[in-house]
Amino acid sequence: MNQKSREMDMKIKGALTTFTNILDYVVNRNEVLALLISKLRYGGRISFTGVDLDSISLSLVARKITATQAANALYSGRLAVTTLEEMSKKLMENGLEVITHRLQEPQYFITARRHANTNVV
Repeated sequence: MNQKSREMDMKIKGALTTFTNILDYVVNRNEVLALLISKLRYGGRISFTGVDLDSISLSLVARKITATQAANALYSGRLAVTTLEEMSKKLMENGLEVITHRLQEPQYFITARRHANTNVV
């Protein structure tokens, strides 16, 4: 087992764990998201940031940014981009409660909580 595998096998134990743009650079973002959530302790919080596709598109249409700036924001090694709304939906589909979300163009910031395990005796 390599070091990365060992790290992923540990539970995410911090009060708040933040992942900055990580899902923009992975091949199978849904599997990675599910894996990260599975490592989150009950009651734990997880935060994601990423480039918001809607924000980039609207800025380009409104001529707030150039086509080159949009391309740099979207394609600088990224494999995928999403929107704040789509990311919120993915987190909720994975059983998390979205507790904060905001857009600070061109980035989204979202924090979600894993529900406390009520089945523990």
